[in-house]
Amino acid sequence: MAIDPISFSVFQNALVGVAEQMSAIIWRTSYSTVIREMLDYSTAVFDRKGRIVAQASRIPMHLNSMSRSLHTTLTHAYPAETWQKGDIVLMNDPYWGGQHLPDIQTFMPVFVDGELVAFAGTLGHHLDVGGMRPGSYAGDATEIYQEGLRIPPIKIAQDYRLDDRLVALIGANIRQPEKTLGDLRAQTAALEIGERSIIELVGRYGVEGFCELSDEAIDSSERRMRECIKGMLEGTYTAEYFVDDDGVVDEPIRIAVKVTIRDGELEVDFTGSDPQRRGPINATISSTESATYYVIMSIADSTIPPNFGCYEPVRVIAPEGSVVNAQAPAPVVGRNAITHTIANVLYAAFSKAMPDKIPAAYYG
Repeated sequence: MAIDPISFSVFQNALVGVAEQMSAIIWRTSYSTVIREMLDYSTAVFDRKGRIVAQASRIPMHLNSMSRSLHTTLTHAYPAETWQKGDIVLMNDPYWGGQHLPDIQTFMPVFVDGELVAFAGTLGHHLDVGGMRPGSYAGDATEIYQEGLRIPPIKIAQDYRLDDRLVALIGANIRQPEKTLGDLRAQTAALEIGERSIIELVGRYGVEGFCELSDEAIDSSERRMRECIKGMLEGTYTAEYFVDDDGVVDEPIRIAVKVTIRDGELEVDFTGSDPQRRGPINATISSTESATYYVIMSIADSTIPPNFGCYEPVRVIAPEGSVVNAQAPAPVVGRNAITHTIANVLYAAFSKAMPDKIPAAYYG
């Protein structure tokens, strides 16, 4: 169908409104200060292919971070055709697309007349998920098994009913089950609100119209991002930055990047970055991608809606086994030591291409 620009704008903002409404539910019904005061959580709407279409304004580090988790879930655990109305899948495994164990993600499918039209997703940083230290932050951890309860994608609810056995299993492995499980229930409540709101939108636009407009939301962001990149000075720009140490071994850690700008596309190559370390500062590929997208979105046109389309012109290369693409069982809870440095090194590289806009490397 022909897409009217005004209707499309209304639809796009309505989808963001769904994500923001889910966000408000989590904030109002959560238990912990991590979520209620630090706002360390995110909510998003995905299309039926698992591509992020809209995200609430919360932690920048969470930009698109749920997409890899949902993608790996759909590809390797629960294919789209196996989901039923009222299902909720939960996961926190950094090696299934997450960032670190305290970040628990939940996903719910949205069906209209038996047809899958979208997914709702939430991510919350939890007070404790077990492990060798309270809060699940062990600065001396040398393997992920010491960092807490590791949950690959698992169906924790069917027909809107949480599996009491799985909830009890999680509660038995954490230090503050009342608050942590309370926050988890806030996340699942937000999913149901998101589902209802998406169904209302489908009622307004129809299944076909909703899906076509979702596709256009992604395509529009991609077109605008490509045009934005075309406005950058083409070339290859390099930079490096260092983390002091990993908290276990007193040796500096090098983060190296080569950014290539060409024909409306960006290649961000972290080849040359140091191998993964013993200490818990390693970043998974999801963390590295999110930090990269954060920098790119901050230097691009701020009016481009952040969704899957924004990241299509961006190719991230991160060698497996490096500190920017750690492999199991490397500990990862303090991955921000690396991701903050990724931001620094990227700003250093982009400052050579955009000296009038980026005067220096440090972003803090």
